[in-house]
Amino acid sequence: MRPAATTQRSETGGRRAEVIAWHNRLLDRWTAASVVVARQQVGILRGEGVRERSIVHIPNGVPVEQLRAQAGSVRREDLGLPAGAPVVVHVARFKPQKRQEWSYDTVAALREGLGDVRLLFVGDGPGRPVLERRVREDGAEWVSFLGDRVDAPALMALADLAVLPSSAEALPMVVLEAQALGVPQVVTDVGDLPAALAQKGGILVDAADRRAFEAACRRVLSERGLADGLRAQSAAVAAELDSVRMGERYSLLFDAVLAGRPVRDAAP
Repeated sequence: MRPAATTQRSETGGRRAEVIAWHNRLLDRWTAASVVVARQQVGILRGEGVRERSIVHIPNGVPVEQLRAQAGSVRREDLGLPAGAPVVVHVARFKPQKRQEWSYDTVAALREGLGDVRLLFVGDGPGRPVLERRVREDGAEWVSFLGDRVDAPALMALADLAVLPSSAEALPMVVLEAQALGVPQVVTDVGDLPAALAQKGGILVDAADRRAFEAACRRVLSERGLADGLRAQSAAVAAELDSVRMGERYSLLFDAVLAGRPVRDAAP
């Protein structure tokens, strides 16, 4: 019996492109391995007819030491941030699923009790002008739109909190980068983020619960012990996040394919 299909939807809510499913079904018989970076993708490929024994989960990795070397290359004064002001950073392309408006509304609320909290948006995209217009109309001078930056890790490193209130994800690199840098995070429980962040440097909240998102952000910025604990958790898993480890997993996979061994046993 063929397993039930799991349907992936685009950021606009549309079904996963039929041509992708057709492509997977057509090539599967000649494909030694289909690699997924998030476990949620296993069900999607299986539902499209990809043989389960050929699906291999290899999480993304990041260059931990390189990222840490960039930390400190951007100073708060370079961005006009007041000394001592709590800083929240949201790194993502401006598109509906990334929900930058959640971050804006949340920081606006946090400023009522936590003082001069600042918000940095890093990234560009079609949704940026709409939010920029709203910020101008509100006179929210505490928001900075920094656009696409090659030094995004350095910007994250100077923040007190990184956020990603997405409605859908797989395993976004920005979350791994923040972990490698030891930046506390608040993210929504979508994709593989629950597995990536459970007790590993971040707080997960229901993707449909704005109030929970705001409350978690408030806790991180107001409870020093909590923030320090999240930083320590990130440091503890840094080695597992390293792209060197990811490369080793791919090497094991290639060796298994060439030797004719089961590929699912090659990349734990």
